[in-house]
Amino acid sequence: MNLGFLSGSGNNGDYNVFLGAENYVQPGSGTVSNSIALGYKAIVSTSSQFVLGSTYSPIGTASTIGATYGYLNITLNNVDLKIPLYLP
Repeated sequence: MNLGFLSGSGNNGDYNVFLGAENYVQPGSGTVSNSIALGYKAIVSTSSQFVLGSTYSPIGTASTIGATYGYLNITLNNVDLKIPLYLP
């Protein structure tokens, strides 16, 4: 699935998701499948890869950690995980 201006260029594999403008499969990577690219110019380079953000639009990070607010429950490779959420 491709959604965004020039999204998913170079995609020659199966079951890939590209969400954002100008995200793509890195040239020379061969066939890439089962990957997700989210964000402007997010670049996947191998199969089963999850790319969030890019050097063009990086995801913000906190330099300090506040009190724990709660948890984000996710499933990664069929394993249930909790990612702690912190107050600024």
